[in-house]
Amino acid sequence: MHDKGIAQRFWWLRSIQIPKRSQQEANRRVGELLFSLVDQTDQAEVQALAANGRFVYAVRRVRELTGMSLIDAKRAVESLQR
Repeated sequence: MHDKGIAQRFWWLRSIQIPKRSQQEANRRVGELLFSLVDQTDQAEVQALAANGRFVYAVRRVRELTGMSLIDAKRAVESLQR
C-alpha cells in the first residue's frame, strides 16, 4: 500500500480551528436551550446554587433533573453565569 496518497484521500479528517470566542458563544446558546428543559421551580433552585458559588452542585442538580451528560449540564449552568 502506498502512503503517498493517503493524505489526499482523507483530507476531510484534518482538524479545523474554531476561534475560542465562537466556541464560547455556541456553548452559551446550547446551554440556554438545554436549560429551558428544566421547569421554573427547578430553574430557580439551580440559579440559586450557581449564584452562591456552588457550581458543582448546580451541575449535579441539572443532571439529576434532566439526565443530561456532564458536559451538557455544565454548559447549561455556565449559560446562567453570563
